[in-house]
Order: sequence, then structure tokens, then C-alpha cells
Amino acid sequence: RYSEFNRHSCFVIRVSPPTLRHSCFGFQSEFELRHSSFTHTVSRILVTGIEGFAGGHLARHLAAAGHKVVGLHWANAPAGLPAQLHKGDVCDFDGTRSLLENTGPDGIIHLAGLSSVVMSESHQMTTYEVNALGTLKLLEAVRQHQLKCRVVLISSADVYGRSNIGRPLTEDLPSLPLSPYALSKHMTGEAGRFYHRAFGLDVVIIRPFSHTGPGQTTASA
Repeated sequence: RYSEFNRHSCFVIRVSPPTLRHSCFGFQSEFELRHSSFTHTVSRILVTGIEGFAGGHLARHLAAAGHKVVGLHWANAPAGLPAQLHKGDVCDFDGTRSLLENTGPDGIIHLAGLSSVVMSESHQMTTYEVNALGTLKLLEAVRQHQLKCRVVLISSADVYGRSNIGRPLTEDLPSLPLSPYALSKHMTGEAGRFYHRAFGLDVVIIRPFSHTGPGQTTASA
């Protein structure tokens, strides 16, 4: 089933039965995985794009809550991150499969991607390859390994474009992306929906608005 809720300037579309408590990042570190025959608290969480602005804050938050954090990073990761770090590329399918096999995460938070709307205009194909194809490769790797983990995909409120002209923006409005970045994030959500419908993967899609804070660079503008 599908359900939607809105809190902390964040759109969330939940595409599977499990419940999800959420905070300013759209989820809470103590979220539980609920399946038909068992319930357990997540203990090992893979964060892709851990070297980014949100990834660093998230890693520290999860570690402070007692979770084991595994991080996939393409650029150099900041020193001192409380995580088991693995350098790699989310577009490297074999590398992603190997990482999942070796770490066996209980949950995955997929932050890796290109986040600049401006750069997406001049690097369209790279944006599609990293944001959309990279997400597809991650989901397929999860499917092939038959991991019973929740996958949190980070889309964007930018997917709505101008669909709310003259009315409040709600989750049930159509996606009308107006930039390559927004289109790539729409593809991210569609990939998650497909893998839930076709293969039963536990997928959560988050559509955050722009956010800012300590550690952010101008690259995400």
C-alpha cells in the first residue's frame, strides 16, 4: 500500500507496510523494521554519500544513538566520521554488490548523488547516470542479495515543479520536473516504486526541500 505524510519540511512517500518515525532528516535513528514474522531494531546502517553535507551529520547522529554506521564515499570523506568507510562509486554495480555482501546492512540510506540544479543543466547525462542509474544499481544489488532491509531513497520536492500554482503543495500533486536534477530525482522515486511493486523491497522515498547548516558547501547550490 501507499501512504504519505508531511512533517519538518519533508515529503515522505512510504511504499511498504513498515512504520517509520521521522525527525528533521525525515527519519529517526531508532526506526524499526516490521515484517510479517519479526520485528527488530536497526543496528547496522549503510549511508551512501556519507562524505556529503547531510551524510556527515547523519553518521554522527546514528552513531550517537548506538548504531553501527557503514559509509560509502566517492570523494574524500571528512576526518573523524564515526563510520566504517568504504571508498567507491554507486554506479559501480559489482562494487556495490560486494559492499552489500561484506557488510550485510539492516538499513540503507541512499544520499549519494549530484545535488546541484545549476550543474545539472550543463551535466545532464552525468546527473541521470549518478542519480537515476546509480539508484537502480543499488536497488538491484539489494534484490540480488535478497537483503531484508529498508532502503531510504532521497528524492526532492523539486520534482513537483510548478504543479501547485494557485494551491498548497501536497504529496498527491503530479510530478512535473523542470530541470535535469528534478527529472533525475523523479526517476529515483519511480525506481523505488518499481522495486517495491515488482520485488517487494521495503522502500521509503523522501522528498525534502532545500536545507542548510554547518558544513555545507556552495557546490550544492
